[in-house]
Amino acid sequence: MPALVGSGDVMNQNAIFTECFSNPESEELYNDGWSDEPEVSVYYEIGFLCGGCNHYASFNENYGLCKNELSRHYLETIIKDFTCGEVSPVEFNAMQEQEKEGEG
Repeated sequence: MPALVGSGDVMNQNAIFTECFSNPESEELYNDGWSDEPEVSVYYEIGFLCGGCNHYASFNENYGLCKNELSRHYLETIIKDFTCGEVSPVEFNAMQEQEKEGEG
């Protein structure tokens, strides 16, 4: 029998969201266009999106998991059109080049 956590008969459970943001604060950042973070907003505007990042594990055509241990969004479900300030433009462009080479 698995060990119970806390009181009563409630066991620890990991919930994986595949059709929405797992963190409402991240969803708010996205919906507000990173209004308090102009540098992240610029990344979004020039197309440094999570869907093109090596640290993104896709669940479906819209949502996936952030695998970047340096990101504040690590292990969150995010939309592919999300962005963060943890991947530099140089690193992002290198990822895109690797992906293109893999297709050819």
